[in-house]
Amino acid sequence: MTTIGKLLLAIRALIRRPAAHKSLAEWAAEMEADNVKHTEERAAAQRAGLNEAQANISKLPPICAAYLIADMSPIMIKAGEIGYYPAPHKLDVRIWNERRGIEPWHVNAMMAGSAFGWEIPAADCDEPSNRRCDPYKGTPWEKGAVAA
Repeated sequence: MTTIGKLLLAIRALIRRPAAHKSLAEWAAEMEADNVKHTEERAAAQRAGLNEAQANISKLPPICAAYLIADMSPIMIKAGEIGYYPAPHKLDVRIWNERRGIEPWHVNAMMAGSAFGWEIPAADCDEPSNRRCDPYKGTPWEKGAVAA
């Protein structure tokens, strides 16, 4: 395993903390099983002729809406492209995504891929950390600043 791979596993272990109801041994076993699953999935994608970025992009919708973290303005993200496109100011991102069947973990993966590259683990919508983070938390809609 490369140094970067070891570093990513260490960061992943720091981010994931055991739930209060789990013993440390149960949590460690779950983490190891999760790492084995992801390693097997990546190996299967490579055997199928897909590189990491193509494998991640193939699981995502072609486009999603999100909030730009800097100023919470709505943006559109296209799968496989670095960067984003501005969206209409009054766009309700959550409703736009829900109407198209786009889940919050897709939004998280697309935000990471568009910012840091599509080959990183965070651009994989099956990455467990994408399922624990709400991409709409802290938005004007959550704070009650805008009437829905």
